[in-house]
Amino acid sequence: MWRAVAWYINEDSLCELVGALACLVSSMLLAAAWLRGSTAGGAADGSTGSAMGTLLLALVLFAAFGEEISWGQRLFDFRPPAFVGRLNRSNELNLHNLDALQLPWGDSIAQVAWFAGTFWYFTFWPAWAAATSRVGRKRRTWMPPVPRAPIAVAGTLNFVLFGAWLLLSIRSGAFVLPHEAYELQETGAQLLMLPVAFRAFRSARATSQQRARWRFSWCAGCMVSLLLLLQSCRWYQSGPPRRAILQSGLIMSIAEQLQQEGRYAEAIRLYEQALITWPENEIAVYDLGNIALAQGDLATAESHYRSALRMNPRLAEAHNNLAVVMSRTGRGEEASAHLREAIRLKPDYQEAIDNLRRLGI
Repeated sequence: MWRAVAWYINEDSLCELVGALACLVSSMLLAAAWLRGSTAGGAADGSTGSAMGTLLLALVLFAAFGEEISWGQRLFDFRPPAFVGRLNRSNELNLHNLDALQLPWGDSIAQVAWFAGTFWYFTFWPAWAAATSRVGRKRRTWMPPVPRAPIAVAGTLNFVLFGAWLLLSIRSGAFVLPHEAYELQETGAQLLMLPVAFRAFRSARATSQQRARWRFSWCAGCMVSLLLLLQSCRWYQSGPPRRAILQSGLIMSIAEQLQQEGRYAEAIRLYEQALITWPENEIAVYDLGNIALAQGDLATAESHYRSALRMNPRLAEAHNNLAVVMSRTGRGEEASAHLREAIRLKPDYQEAIDNLRRLGI
């Protein structure tokens, strides 16, 4: 069941698409607020922020939108230049996956900066703005709009829940859907920017000339958003149907339990039924390979792992287990290549690291 749900909140999923569109709309509203004449002091309650602060936040959110969709690569499915693959671990046109920005535990500096920035914006910034307004301090020209109390509380709660999930996972010794947790926290923060941006836009003052510039930029932005929305719908609909995914996930949850109990024949029947419901379910094919490996049928296991990798070349576990099969059949060089690929895809994959060390190639 979790795997079915995870499809909606994983990389390149509906959850990420919603967050990206929220960033785009928020950046347009903030840019429009800036064009409408957000002054250096902003509104009395800080809802508009300063002109420079509003513009800066709009640029940050537009950059977040671009990074989420790899600047159009994921939506329009074009190949980047060859040199990108040497600099970017995912071969994508974005900065947060650059090899130079990766931290030892697998996250990127950009990802950590996003979490720290959203925590500051929804927690410390409203408190600091309220405190300085009470003592009559002058606001500086770079200050962004201040979230209202309900939005600030929701943003703080979003981060606290994510932190609690992460700490409980670490304490239990196993991360539970770690990437999905990141996606949920990230999308939650992106959606909370919408009311902040709308309030800043509604509160900003404008001259007739600024309103004319705003109408032009808003119409252009709406056309771009509509184009992206249509392309996103086409891209999203090209994936497996929702009912098929949920049915397959329910079947697989039972099959996984049977597999853990060693009832392989029953598990195989259910995995095959899940594949009838959703033929592109690479996890079901991968699990069939695991059963074949446990039964000592190396040829069948290899066939299943290769099929799973054809469906999803980024499945690190399939690379690792295929390498295990190859090492047992005397193909050390090929096994080493798959283990290195598994570690590249999942830098903290300890099992693959240990297997490569034992292989000694």
